[in-house]
Amino acid sequence: MVQGILNRIAKGFAELRSWGDRIPFFFILFFFLVPRSCWSEVTKGIFGVPAIRNCNPSKYLLHLKQAGINTVFVPPDRDTVRWFKEHGFKVYISVNVFGGRGAWKRYPDSRPVRADGKLLGSDPAYKGHGGVCPTHHAWRKERLKYIEKLVEQFGSKDGIDGIWLDFIRYPGLWEVKDPRPPDTCYCPRCLRKFQQDTGIRFPRELRPREAPLWIRKNCLYEWMEWKKSRISSFVDEVRRVLGHLKLGVFLVPWTKGEKQDAISYRLAQDPFQLSDQTDVISPMLYHRMCAKDVSWVGYMTRYYKETARCQVWPIVQSAGCSPEEFSNALKLAGRAGAGGILVFSFKWMKPSLWKALKDFKRPVNLITNPGFYISEGSELPTGWYTGKSKGNNVKKTTFFVRSADKFRLKNEKYLSEQGPNCIGILSGNDGAGVWFSRLPDCEPGVEYIFTCQLYREQWENGVYPYISIWGQKFCVNNHWLTRTFQPIRIYITCPERIHDQTFRFINHNPEKVFWLKGPRLVKNYSLKADTSSSARPSYFYEDFFPIGVYGANIHNLEQIKSLAINTVLISARGEELKRLVQKCHRIGLRYVLSVPRDPDRLYAFLDEIAEFVRPCNLAFYVNDEPGIHSFPINKANDINQLIKERFPKSATCMAVVRPQVCRDYLSACDFFMMDQYPIPYMPMVWLSDSMDRAARDAGPDRLVSVIQAFGGKEWGNVGWPRMPTWQEMDCLAFLSVVHGSRGIFFFTFKEIGKTPEGRQALGRVVGRLNRLYPWLLERNLDCNADVEMVSRYKLDPTGRPAIHCCLKKKGDQILLICVNTIGTHVEAVMRIGNFAVDKFQEVFSGVDYPVIEGGVRAKFKPFEVKAFVGDGIQDSRCRPISSNLATETDE
Repeated sequence: MVQGILNRIAKGFAELRSWGDRIPFFFILFFFLVPRSCWSEVTKGIFGVPAIRNCNPSKYLLHLKQAGINTVFVPPDRDTVRWFKEHGFKVYISVNVFGGRGAWKRYPDSRPVRADGKLLGSDPAYKGHGGVCPTHHAWRKERLKYIEKLVEQFGSKDGIDGIWLDFIRYPGLWEVKDPRPPDTCYCPRCLRKFQQDTGIRFPRELRPREAPLWIRKNCLYEWMEWKKSRISSFVDEVRRVLGHLKLGVFLVPWTKGEKQDAISYRLAQDPFQLSDQTDVISPMLYHRMCAKDVSWVGYMTRYYKETARCQVWPIVQSAGCSPEEFSNALKLAGRAGAGGILVFSFKWMKPSLWKALKDFKRPVNLITNPGFYISEGSELPTGWYTGKSKGNNVKKTTFFVRSADKFRLKNEKYLSEQGPNCIGILSGNDGAGVWFSRLPDCEPGVEYIFTCQLYREQWENGVYPYISIWGQKFCVNNHWLTRTFQPIRIYITCPERIHDQTFRFINHNPEKVFWLKGPRLVKNYSLKADTSSSARPSYFYEDFFPIGVYGANIHNLEQIKSLAINTVLISARGEELKRLVQKCHRIGLRYVLSVPRDPDRLYAFLDEIAEFVRPCNLAFYVNDEPGIHSFPINKANDINQLIKERFPKSATCMAVVRPQVCRDYLSACDFFMMDQYPIPYMPMVWLSDSMDRAARDAGPDRLVSVIQAFGGKEWGNVGWPRMPTWQEMDCLAFLSVVHGSRGIFFFTFKEIGKTPEGRQALGRVVGRLNRLYPWLLERNLDCNADVEMVSRYKLDPTGRPAIHCCLKKKGDQILLICVNTIGTHVEAVMRIGNFAVDKFQEVFSGVDYPVIEGGVRAKFKPFEVKAFVGDGIQDSRCRPISSNLATETDE
């Protein structure tokens, strides 16, 4: 044993030699002396390994060992299981649950019935399809009995390690370029059982062949959920039978956003629901069979990995792959965070492919001891240190290490693979509130991604922890969720010179507690989706600039219309939504529909509204502050994709308060609605700065602004004790235009529309926007006015000129919009050297302003907006700012 430990230490020094003296000796000892159970071994497995009576394993054992294979899927053969267990392999057996046609002869009523009333496989279109109705009691009982027999035969200590369920779903051939899964099962047994289980009753006069149409119109979502329950209930039964054995499932590799959510509505195989019931999910990422580029393997692995509540071991194909292609598939799965990798299948493994398996690995986590394990005799996690108090007569900071399962969570959906413990800081007044550990070097200029989970008992405005990585400090101001471990994501570019070789978790908020769990710091790899999405619209609506409001309902639409507002954001369901939309049509309002934020519910919702919406008047509100709620990226993308499949020309949008999170949702919407509400405590430029920050990731043409139109006593405790003045709303609205807004919405009519004074203020701002309406459709030019402040008060709170300006061009005219962003009188000269203009006319006052030495001089009242129109010759260097230059995005 001692010799084994010494060998491991020696190996550790060899592997970590390149890290030099940056890693303390005790950390190397910790890395190689802690129990193996503290580290998750990467699974490398082969499917379809033959029984030893058919192929002598000694012929290929060397290949398996050299490639690091530690897992095999074998037939249910006692000698084969015993042989591989004796040679140190994990051994699994796969069971086909509802696949094939074998049951049709023995149980004719097990053959699924399609929505058109035909039996599955009865015509050429579905000739290749097989499958058994998942409600067939005898077949279910037979399959469960078979699994019980496998456990009885092979479930001993030296037997199999687990069972994988295959074809655990409704029928559908998927291993083709253009799969068209059938809509099943509408057999008499299913129709009867659905009514019994859900309490939904079909009309008495309804004939069986009319049932599918009635279901689609009246209870489509409930039908889908019931079908999924037929699958999940069988998995639950298998879970009870297996006991300590591992349970896995093979999954059809479709997202919920594609094929009209066929994975749920046709196959009833919900990967994330199944991940709650199993130990491993294995999406079958056979890119060649599915006619996909190999990049799809990485994208799909990340898709499952983000929200699965169990291990993700994708299974990739070896058939027909060159060594390079096979290696890329494995590499991309590893970069996406796969906990293990399986290969389909053994018979297609050529000698040239084994090396790729050997090279499979996950990105190295650069965080020391991410599970916060504590060595015997120590009080702190190995490799971690705490801050030191800077005073004697102050309240001291308290540091904690606690098992993550000791928290009483209101939401347990967020999990971590990094270990059982978390660290906490109850900050005092001594400035010591920091946990830190050393980091290795990074590659200069290379981007890394840091992920973790943070916990707080309650949210308080302005109270956030900080993360510091290689000296770069980040305020985690999107940590809003309470009494749950919220996922956090931060992107870091490695600096050219590292001045601080540490990771730091910081809390300097006296008497506040924050907890950190599962930190992970790895290189960030872009994983592109192998799908062609519809073209992103250039306008929110075609040749239309929305001036809209939140808070519209059936009773206030006329009032809203009377204020010259042209768009409403509405949220309703069923007949109420239908009446609301129809009224918008009658009085000439466009509308943005707030949609369900569950892809499964969304599909049924889109089916419902298709009967009464007009795509030319329609846009979709797909999310509200996804960043502060850590809304899953995969689910957000699914929602957008489902909408685009059904309404390809309709825009999608989401509200965002933290601009840095736009990057995560670039594929989840067309427009980001920036909704910073600064009045009365924050500077106006909070909105414009946020728009500029969002434009760095999203491009300048994808931004819409939400203008604060609320406040008062009921909002006082959360930071908005009064309603904004019309001048403040006017300032924010035009400031957003100056910074590229493609639409303006006011939040919210429920508040500002309560009183005549509020409606008058809103109407005044909307009226001024409409004075410039044709100009709002024009993009800002990339050249701008040079602002010289000539008054005593001249700077905004960030130290920049108080006046913000933009230029627009339409025909032979140019428009100069200038906004005073501070609450006092200022004066400025705006020079427009790129244009030859003699004079401007200010739109709102009608006053002429001469252009002297290339500039126009004007005085501004607090928060005042001026718009100057003139005739001029544009410099050829000036071009409209366009999002066409925006970069492509990953997930």
